[in-house]
Amino acid sequence: MTDDYRVIDVDEFRNKISNHMILEKKIVTHQSRVYLCVDLKENDAPSIARLSDSLKKAIFSGRSSQKKFAIEITHSNEKMLSIALETGLLPQLTEFKDDSYNTPWTHQIVLLALKVKDVINEKIDSHTLVANILDIQKKINDEKETFRKKLSNDSFANNATFRKLVQNAEKGKFDRISEGVGGALLLEHNGLKFIVKANDEDALCLNNAKKNACPFISYESNDVRLREDIPTYQSAPNEALSSDIASMIGASDVTPTTVLAIMESDQFHLFTDNLPLESKHLCEELIPFRGKEKLCSVQEYAENTQSLVEYLEKTKKGRKPVFDPADFEKVNILMWVIGDQDGHPDNFRTYTKDSGLQGLIKIDNALAFGESDFRSGYTTNQLQIFDQMQNSISEEGKTIIRTIPQEAIVERMRFYGKSQASIDSLIKRVEHMQALLENPNVTLKEMDHQLTGRTK
Repeated sequence: MTDDYRVIDVDEFRNKISNHMILEKKIVTHQSRVYLCVDLKENDAPSIARLSDSLKKAIFSGRSSQKKFAIEITHSNEKMLSIALETGLLPQLTEFKDDSYNTPWTHQIVLLALKVKDVINEKIDSHTLVANILDIQKKINDEKETFRKKLSNDSFANNATFRKLVQNAEKGKFDRISEGVGGALLLEHNGLKFIVKANDEDALCLNNAKKNACPFISYESNDVRLREDIPTYQSAPNEALSSDIASMIGASDVTPTTVLAIMESDQFHLFTDNLPLESKHLCEELIPFRGKEKLCSVQEYAENTQSLVEYLEKTKKGRKPVFDPADFEKVNILMWVIGDQDGHPDNFRTYTKDSGLQGLIKIDNALAFGESDFRSGYTTNQLQIFDQMQNSISEEGKTIIRTIPQEAIVERMRFYGKSQASIDSLIKRVEHMQALLENPNVTLKEMDHQLTGRTK
């Protein structure tokens, strides 16, 4: 667009540049076009490691040393939504005033808590708005009641015990976590800590508290999602299902125990909370609410750990940290089985073991169980940058893969209400993993590339 910024495509931006790397971001118009422009931070090992080879050449070559990149916002570019969410630009985008900038989703991705009157226009009337909210709120409540019955009879290993512990902690102290675009809360009670995520407060859900909500995306909508093949309103079941599968394949030590629970707290958020008092009363008259009791995922807190980003920044080890080989392998296997599409550095936790090796834990498994081929442009696994990905899969790892209990996993997926397309996708991944073991020397990197389609 100019000599200052290099225009790159959305997929390259989405996959290779994370919010952690961005120093400055802004919306710029140039020759009747609209761009999201970002300036990257100064060089550091974690940031460099995230970049693709093509971006490294652009950044560190003489022709582009300023680390400035831009992507054009077009009328059909719905992938911009996830970038807008992750970089915190959504409010700026929805309030952008320019006749040439008139994409369908900018009229829809508007949180009621921003300005209700701005949404009520010739394209979105108040009747449509209320009808959508009523429909979504009913489905939120229906799903909660469905799981209330299921959870009362759930005898899956360890879940009942852990859920009882969670329910005893329900009256503890809730604090909203500022990081991320979802609705995570830290719950503390009698020295115990949990991460609680209300299912209807995730990004693009009706009651998101961080100005990333939408009253126009239903449970069945395919129009706008954080990931193209992962429905909205699935984050809490996905977190719990990921934990269950980890237990079933012998990988429960590399992701925190997580369960579904129905909890009530004044700290939970309703979309009416941010409205002016007059508008709030009007909405509450039109739309029935049932208090702040919600379906949640509840995860044990990963105490005495640090994010992978923090670890790399402190140690300056670049690609050469020495993770416990068993942990490193099992985290990869778990991500492949569940189809995790959100393996960015902040979703890995690390800690020092008595052996001196770095233990590894995967957290935030909500963006998983997609309904299409796992070879997606959105798939992210930042472990691929480390030298240990060149290791051949161990005999222990091969045993885990060969003995994945498909039937039991499918039964558990049905418990959580996963679609047949999601089930079929998981079965396809597992069968592909097992077929790749025909090469006795297959490496973690080779299997990751075969499953995800990544070549870098």
